[in-house]
Amino acid sequence: MSSILERFKQGKQAKEEMKAEVERKNPKYTCGHTAVDAYKIPCPTCILKNRKKKTSKWVAKKKYQPGRLPDSSSFNISYDANAETWRGTLIIGNEKFESSESGVFKLLQRLDLLYRSWEKRQKPIVNN
Repeated sequence: MSSILERFKQGKQAKEEMKAEVERKNPKYTCGHTAVDAYKIPCPTCILKNRKKKTSKWVAKKKYQPGRLPDSSSFNISYDANAETWRGTLIIGNEKFESSESGVFKLLQRLDLLYRSWEKRQKPIVNN
């Protein structure tokens, strides 16, 4: 009976030694999980968890972005060959912003600037 118990202990000890050897040979991921081919990066499970966290944060940011124009905003742009300028209109709700510039990009920037300055004037300044 003692031989069976000794064999069991030897088997258990051998198994623990093998496990220690495998852990020693196999590097760990940065998250602490072990794997055969770890390259100082999180394991795939942790990568998926982090991706889900980042995605949910990204979606939350997308819901309100103060730098974007409101929904249903529209631009109307046309080129005046005689004056060699671009004329444009930005319509947001009932407000209409008009300008003209030598280039399309400059025109869009100018219309956006007109809207931003109007928007600042509409919001009351709160003193704390």
